[in-house]
Amino acid sequence: MRPRPHSPSRSTSPRRCSRPYSCSSSAASCKRYSRTLLVFDAAGLAVFCTTGTVTALTAGMNPIAAILLGVTTGVGGGLMRDVVANRDPQLFNPNDLYAVPAFIGAVLIAGLWYVGWYGPIALYAVTALVFAFRVLSLRFRWRIPHARGPWFHPRP
Repeated sequence: MRPRPHSPSRSTSPRRCSRPYSCSSSAASCKRYSRTLLVFDAAGLAVFCTTGTVTALTAGMNPIAAILLGVTTGVGGGLMRDVVANRDPQLFNPNDLYAVPAFIGAVLIAGLWYVGWYGPIALYAVTALVFAFRVLSLRFRWRIPHARGPWFHPRP
């Protein structure tokens, strides 16, 4: 057998983006990749915050503890992703809604469970609502107001 001629690997090719958030060769394709990643992150946030809340309620926890556990479950995946990718976690970004959709979804699931209206359709509906809320917040750049008190002094 004759050896094959050496060809550059995919990771060293100048056309490929090695990191999902920044790229020097084709910024448009990397931006699309980042958007796709954020949409999948929104889906994961929605699924894990609702199923985490349901799991906690099934285990017999009270609704407040189940809400906190659901939010922690939903936000934890994105937090670990950002830490592993060596980025500032989106959870700490003041110009982004990240935990708010998870909190709303967990409250809705716990409320429906408490009232007795919980079922598979309610789970899917709340999951879709959380997903839509997160994607819309990314699309329209929604954010929560910042706290300002007597300690706040704007820079000149």
